[in-house]
Formats: sequence, C-alpha cells, structure tokens
Amino acid sequence: MTPPDVRWDLGELAACGGHSTLEPDAAALRLRALAFARAHQGTINDLDFGELRGLLDERDAQADELGRLESLARLKFAADANAPGAAEQQELAARLGAFVASATAFLDRELCRLPREKAQAVLDAPVLAAHRHALAKLLAQAPYRPGQEREAALAALEITDRQRLITRWASLTAGLRIGTRALPLSRTISRLASKNRLWRARAAADLARALAPHREELASIQAGLLDLEQKAARARNLPHRLALADIAEESPGKTRVSVLAAMRRVSPLVARYFRLKKKLLGLTQLETHDINAPVPNLPRFTFEKASSLVLQSFAGVSPAFGEAARAILSNARVDAFPRPGKQTGAFCLTPPGCRLPFLFLNFSGTWRDAAILAHECGHGIHQALSSGLNASARQAAPALAEAVAFFAELAFFQLLLRRTRSPATRLALLCARIEDELTSAPRQAAIFTYEENIRGLFAAKGELAARDLDATWMTAHSDVYGKSVRLTDDYRSLWAVAPHSVVIPGYVRHYPTALCLARGMWRSRTAAPGRFAATLEAVCACGSCQPLTELAMLMGLDIASPALYQSAMEDLAELIREAEDEAHRSQG
Repeated sequence: MTPPDVRWDLGELAACGGHSTLEPDAAALRLRALAFARAHQGTINDLDFGELRGLLDERDAQADELGRLESLARLKFAADANAPGAAEQQELAARLGAFVASATAFLDRELCRLPREKAQAVLDAPVLAAHRHALAKLLAQAPYRPGQEREAALAALEITDRQRLITRWASLTAGLRIGTRALPLSRTISRLASKNRLWRARAAADLARALAPHREELASIQAGLLDLEQKAARARNLPHRLALADIAEESPGKTRVSVLAAMRRVSPLVARYFRLKKKLLGLTQLETHDINAPVPNLPRFTFEKASSLVLQSFAGVSPAFGEAARAILSNARVDAFPRPGKQTGAFCLTPPGCRLPFLFLNFSGTWRDAAILAHECGHGIHQALSSGLNASARQAAPALAEAVAFFAELAFFQLLLRRTRSPATRLALLCARIEDELTSAPRQAAIFTYEENIRGLFAAKGELAARDLDATWMTAHSDVYGKSVRLTDDYRSLWAVAPHSVVIPGYVRHYPTALCLARGMWRSRTAAPGRFAATLEAVCACGSCQPLTELAMLMGLDIASPALYQSAMEDLAELIREAEDEAHRSQG
C-alpha cells in the first residue's frame, strides 16, 4: 500500500455542519453561547435540580459543537500545517473556544459559590448522576476560581494567546527542511532509529543545524507560554502550576511523589540495559543518536502487517476491542505516513458526533511505529466505548487513558513474542520493548523534571534563552542515562521538538503512572483473562463517570500504593533479565 492510500477521510466530520470553513458554524455557536448566558446568568442558586440538569446538558451540547469545530481545524492543521488557511482556521477555533468558555463560565462560577449544603445536595441529586463526578471535581476547584472579569481575561490568555504561540511553534517545526535532501522533521526523526549508525549521526547533526536559526525564537515561544501560565497561576492564587490540573485530571501530588521516587530508582536498570545494548551493537561507547538504534534482527513492518497484528492482538484481549479496532482500521480513519508539511508525532482524536476516532501517525515501518499504531488504537477503542456519554464524562482521566493505550502495546508485544521462534529475533523484540518502557517511564519523568526546572529558571530570571533550555534539558537527561550514554552536543537542542512540553505542559507526568498501571492490568489479565476482559470493557465504557481510584480498584489496582510502581519496575527488571538470557543463548 503506498503512502497516499492511507489517509483519513474527514467527510463525516466536515459534513456535520455542511460548510467548507468554520466561520458559519462558529458564528452560530457564538450566538448560542451568548443567548445561554443572557437567559441564565445569575439564576443558578434558584434552580431546582431538573432545571440545573437542563443547563448542564445544554452546555455539554455546546461543548460538543465546539469540539467538532476544533477537531476539524486540528486534524487539517496536523495533516498539513502549511496548507493555505490551516493555521488561520486553527486560530479561529482557539478564539471561538475562548469566547464560548468566557460566555458560559458563569455556570461553573455560580456553582462554585453555592452554599455548602446546597452544593452537597447537588452532588447527591439522582437527576444529576450523569454529571456527578465532573461536578465534584469542579467544586474541589472552587478556591481557585476568580471573579467574572478576571475569568474572561484568563480565558483570553490561556486559549487565544496561548494557541497563537503554539501555532507558531508548530508551523516552525513542521516547516523545517533538514539536511541535503531537505527532509521534513518526521522523516529525520525516523532516521534516528536507522540501522546505519552513520545515518543516525548525520540525522542528529542535520537536525541540530536546521534548528540553529530558529532556536532563539523557539525559546522565546517557550518563555511566552510560561509567562501566560504564571500570570494565570497568580491570578488564581494557585499553590503550584498543576493545582487545577491535578484536580481535573485526578493526579494527586502524593501519587506523583511515589511515581517519581520509583523512577529515580531505575538508574541501575537503565545502566544494565544499555550495557547489553552496547554489546549487541558492537560499540565501545553509546551516544545519544544510538538510543533508538534497533538491535540486530528487529523486524520491520508494512502498514498492512502491523495493522493485521494489532487486530489479532486486540481480538485476544476481548471481542469488543477486536471489533472496534477493525472498524477503525478499515474505515479511512488513519493518516499513516510522514510527508512534507505534516506535523510530527502521533495522536488519536474522536470528535463529538463521530462514531469512530481518527488516528494520526508518522509510520515508517519500524517496530516503534507498529507499537505506536497499537497504542493509538488502544486510545481509539477507549474513546469509542465511552462515546455515548455526555461531554463532561466522556474523557477518561489521562493516567487511565494512557494506561489502556500502554496495555494495548503490551498485548501487541506479547502476541508477537509468542509467535517468534528465532532467538535472535526474540532478543530484538525484548530489547525494543525494554526501550519502549524506558521511554515511557524514566525518560518521561526526566522531561517532567525539565519542565519543572525551566519554570523555576523563568520565575527567577523573567526570560529564557536557548542556552538555558539546552542546559536544563541536558541535566534532566543525564540523570536518566548517567554514564551509560554520552549526551552529544546535537542532543541539547531537542527540547525544541518535544511537543508535549509546548502543547500540553505537565501531561508527561501521567506516562510513568500509566505504564505502571498497564503493567498491573497485564498481571490481572494473566491471572483471569475472561473476567478481566469484561472488567476492562466496563472501565473503558465508564469514561470519567467514576473517580480514577475506583476504576483502578475494579481492576484490582491501588494507584496510591507504592507497591504498584515497585512491581512495575520489577517487571522491567525481569524483561532485562530475559533479554540477557536470550543474548547468552543467541551468542552461545
């Protein structure tokens, strides 16, 4: 199958409004949000529970319409950031989001001001059960809710101004033409996983040279985003930058402490694995462009083969997973291959009103590309199973959403490992899986540390230069790799192409938690496959109707327990031991 054949069809999404651009639908939504505010502002304390349910449902309906328009803009921009009008439509969607958020903010503001007894009665009302968990999280945020005028100003800061900076960053990075062949960023990144060490080193050097003219502007964008974030934090009197996000995303600080402590203890395992990799690659010193180098005999995949294996592995998890994966992969919902103008990375997005998600990939045939396909399909199935819920309950807590996706990767890996007889290929697969787990847990913890440290630096200096970001990036990663990998000069600029730190700062803190949850899920499945399949489907269908702690407990997992994270690291140690044993057998 050639690359042009694997692109999504946005017809279903675009047809929802019947317009070729966002403007007519955006204008209609603005009027709807204004009418909503004019009719109901100042009345919330006087409503009975049924009337309040009606208002919450109407706001969810407006959120769905906004989500459809934002999704259409995002998908078009991701597919070709340099297409005429793509950036403008993205910014229009951001301005619309700011307008709707400002117009409807009265509802949350007035709910947060309800007397304590009335607020508790709202949470207990049966007619509001579909909104209960979202309301509980909202009321927990009450101490950080500013007044009406300040809320409107914050909406402009956090949505419109922030989106403008993000769009500029995305346009700069998507527009890079790298090396003598003028490759796009996505293809250059794939070359960092080449078997050929010279190609890897050249790709790393070429990327550093391509970034050089843009480094200070990219640093300025990062500083601008931090300035907006810190202004918003001061306006809300937040004790720390993630105070609101931790409530909304169900990520308590105590859990983060346990996770980060577990990640700091992983250094000996990192050193142990990279000693093995150095030997397998026949090198005397690993450098940063060797981190993603495939060990010998790692299989490559066509898109069709990877898709087939994903389908088979998901069918082995549960019938619902298998059926949903088949629907996604056979209905023009995937934009698979890298090309000029296309953004890097991968994501899954289910726009409101669409029956299936859209998958965005940069598939080049590597093991990691195949694993990412499984990961994004895992997200897609989770979203499809919860798609019937209202807007405030549809999206699972990030740690659970990522755990389901990591679990999908594990199912894919285990299927492939079971079917592999060659010791050399088994060794290569084990090494690839170990590297995926190191990337998902300790390296993401390092990126979170980088994010925290640049915020401290910006707070102290009031500005950031590229050299500040270089030094902070290198320090965070040296804590992970230690003496196992030499961090080369061309690695110091890679903060500039780390999308999470720009687009969704703080999100990387969920990945180590999610990997450890996924490991726990796999142990539960191994113990009782049939019972776990039914539980997993029920948990996915729940979205965020119940607290993350309760949903994890349904699967027999306690996210507050340090034992969960210690067990996951023991699983990683066992994987490394298996790889060492397989290496001994292969060489014997």
